[in-house]
Amino acid sequence: MNKKNLRYYCMSITLALILLMLGCKKDLQQINKSPEIINTPESVKILKVRKFISVISEVPFDKVTFNPTSNQYIFGRDHFDQKMIEDLYDKSNIYHAEYEKK
Repeated sequence: MNKKNLRYYCMSITLALILLMLGCKKDLQQINKSPEIINTPESVKILKVRKFISVISEVPFDKVTFNPTSNQYIFGRDHFDQKMIEDLYDKSNIYHAEYEKK
């Protein structure tokens, strides 16, 4: 190989690597867009009740969800009415004393 061909191959490989690296570049604007969390009394209560359900039912916290359209707490196959669960949460003095110490 002569120097001209070697230079041509090196430039081609360098160009291919640059294009590959640019193609793999992450979109930083999309990564930085995280949902804005609003701490309202309702959302704080929902988080506390989710933790309560997680503790009393021994279900991982991330498996306990709240569906605002049906007003139900969901964990596993179980669906419970929001009012019923929140009433149970409000009346659980031992839970409050044990897990929500200030």
